Amino acid sequence: CEFAHAMGNSTGNYADWWELFASLPYAQGGFIWDWADQGLHQTDPKTGKHFWAYGGDFECKQHDAQFCINGLVFPDRTPHPALHEVKHVHRPVDVALLSAEPAAEPAAGKRRSAFRVRISSRYDHLPSLAHLSLRCGLEVGGVEVGEAAPLESGGGGWRAVGARDSCEVDLEVVWDPALAPYRPSEVYLALCFTLSEESAWAAAGHEVAAVQLHIDAAALGEQLASQAPPARAAAALESPAAAPL
Repeated sequence: CEFAHAMGNSTGNYADWWELFASLPYAQGGFIWDWADQGLHQTDPKTGKHFWAYGGDFECKQHDAQFCINGLVFPDRTPHPALHEVKHVHRPVDVALLSAEPAAEPAAGKRRSAFRVRISSRYDHLPSLAHLSLRCGLEVGGVEVGEAAPLESGGGGWRAVGARDSCEVDLEVVWDPALAPYRPSEVYLALCFTLSEESAWAAAGHEVAAVQLHIDAAALGEQLASQAPPARAAAALESPAAAPL
C-alpha cells in the first residue's frame, strides 16, 4: 500500500516510519506515492523560459492543481531533495556511536581523539561489506578538522560483517584545533561508505550510505569546549552588520 506521499515536504517524517518497521517485526513498508512529477515541458511565451506545466496551466477550469506534482524526482528525473532523504533512510549500512574520548596528543599542536562505533549491515543477502570503502572525518561547525582511520582487527574487520549483523570498530582521529570555528556544540563524526569498484549500477566511489554522529564537544578535550572565539569570529560578533556565525 501507499504509506508515504512525496508532495511538498510530506516525506519529512519518513525516518519515523522506518524506525517503526525496524522495531516491530510485523510492521512493514509499502510504496511512496510517487516516483516522478507528472509535469509537461512548456515554454513561457513572454519570457521564453522553460517550466513544467500542470493543473490550470492548460486553461482547463477543472483540475487537481499540483496533485500530479508529487514525485521524488522532477519530470526530467532530476532528484528532489526528498530523494536524498529517502536514500539516507534506506541506507544499507548504519553506524551508532558507543564512546568518544580524548586520547594521547600527537606532536605539532594536533589533537587525537578515540571513538568506538557499531557498524551494522542492513543487507538481507550480501555475505559481507567487502564491496565498500569507508571514509571518516571529524567536523566542527561544518568544517572538517581531521580524518579518522579505522583500527583494523583480525577476521576482516568491519568489511566481514554479514547480512543483518554488526561489529564494533575503534577509530582514531588526528585533528587540528586551529581549523575549528567557534562552534564547539556542532561536532560530528561523519562516515561515508562508497563502492570500492565499479558495479553494473554505479561507478566506483558512488556513495552508498552516509551517517553523521553528534559528538559532545567535551569528549574532544577541554581545549575545544572552553575555546574562546578567534579574533575574526569575535569581530564579526561585535559588528551589527555581520552575518550570524
